[in-house]
Amino acid sequence: MSDQDMSQNDEQLTASNELTSEEQGQLKALDENLQKFEGLKRWSDVIKTLIAKAELIKEPADKVANFARAGELYIEKSSNQAEAIKCYQRVLDIDRTNVDAITRLKDMYEKRRDWEKLVDVMRAEIELLDEDDRPLRYAEVAELATQRLRKPEVCIELWQKVLEFDATNPKAIEALAGLYEKSRDWEPLTKVLELQAESTTGENLVALLLKLGSLYGDKLNDDRGAVRAFERLLELRPDERRAQEQLKKRYAALRDWEP
Repeated sequence: MSDQDMSQNDEQLTASNELTSEEQGQLKALDENLQKFEGLKRWSDVIKTLIAKAELIKEPADKVANFARAGELYIEKSSNQAEAIKCYQRVLDIDRTNVDAITRLKDMYEKRRDWEKLVDVMRAEIELLDEDDRPLRYAEVAELATQRLRKPEVCIELWQKVLEFDATNPKAIEALAGLYEKSRDWEPLTKVLELQAESTTGENLVALLLKLGSLYGDKLNDDRGAVRAFERLLELRPDERRAQEQLKKRYAALRDWEP
């Protein structure tokens, strides 16, 4: 970006943050009231004035400061956790990296057992960590979401994050397999079962390959995928009748497709 473009962007940002003369008058009145209310220790009015200021001003940092102070006073002066949450959530909406808001919201959401909001705040917290520290925290949050939330899409997204850092994480693979099966999402289910098969042995592998073959053949109409699974199963169990029967069926279908 050229110096001229940067200068234009700065001018546009400054203009967007400027108050009209009417708004400046409103802000002056709010500041005067704020000083008066603080002197009288009328904390309810102080909080209302801080929120009104936060709504009026344009500069994000100033909005954050006023919402944060209102949230702090809600906790310290009126023990109104519900309203404090609203203020700190506004802070986080403006600045996802605000450590104080993250810390306070985590504590309040956990006490209120609001697991969905807690998970969202914890995800914001993870983004502040060094990259090496993120995998373990993603696994912890994914575990919490799986245990507490009834939102498979949120749990799936979190466990997928774990796999981004550790492609063979057994907890993530097992959790995703269960989630995909419950939601009847067959294609991603086969992908995680393929991963699971790489570290499975014995009878468990036999059952897993049978399941994979059936999913490929019956749910996805993917005869080649089914053939791969059943051929691998026959390498382990040459006398496995179900695999033999399925392979005959799949071979015939594949020949029908060939020109």
